[in-house]
Amino acid sequence: MLRQIAAEELGLALADVDVTAADTDVATHALGALASRVTYVAGNAVRLAAVSAREQLLEAAAEQLETRADDLEVRDGRVRLKGAPAAFGNGVPVGEVARRRLYRPGGGPIVGVGQWDNPSELPDETRFGNESGAYNFIAEAAEVEVDAESGQVRVVELAAVVDCGTVVNPTLAEGQVEGGIAQGLGLALSESFAWTDGRPQNPNFGDYKLPTVGDMPVLHVAFADSYEPSGPFGAKGVGEIGLDAVPAAIANAIYDAVGVRMFELPITAEKVHRALQARQ
Repeated sequence: MLRQIAAEELGLALADVDVTAADTDVATHALGALASRVTYVAGNAVRLAAVSAREQLLEAAAEQLETRADDLEVRDGRVRLKGAPAAFGNGVPVGEVARRRLYRPGGGPIVGVGQWDNPSELPDETRFGNESGAYNFIAEAAEVEVDAESGQVRVVELAAVVDCGTVVNPTLAEGQVEGGIAQGLGLALSESFAWTDGRPQNPNFGDYKLPTVGDMPVLHVAFADSYEPSGPFGAKGVGEIGLDAVPAAIANAIYDAVGVRMFELPITAEKVHRALQARQ
């Protein structure tokens, strides 16, 4: 996704852009990849860095081609004259412009630096604040089957429609939502961390029940037509929103199916059975 943003802003092919992992011993401090902030925060920083690099590239090309930077553009990995793409031999490859700038007396590399912090208001002593510059939204619906004798719940289908602004990479965005739904199923139906005297009682995946592929319902994922002005190319975050509404949707579906309200997670067969018996 970060490669896509850089490639789009620089006018390069996606294959010509790489993302390298920073060495945290020498890199500047960042809050981290959390709170659905990679696309929104890091994406904006990447876009601004690419804007800076493109401006330097066009200035270098203008000097080399003896024209004005305002008359040039970058498309398909080549610096071209606006309105006359056949000029300069169908344009000059970006790599050639960069090399000419580097290998000359007093030359240097083209390095674009971008930084971006989302507009936010830190919480006060009452915990009131606005910690995000742009919020994402979701609507989810679940269909369940409930065994009235045992209380066992099975989620048959689940639909999610997400407002995450411009969907920069549809495949990755859909995968993030599906992963969030899987985590939401675990939160809703099976995952519970048991403690006794400060010690975890289920510290392995034999006892801590994560949902598996066999537990997944039929999924329907769609995205709202939305644009976030403060995000890179209109994008917002999408990492966590798929999880949030799943337990509530399942609990409401259980009530619609058998008429009992569940207020405590996870919603186990034992809890549903107990609620059914109490209602009778």
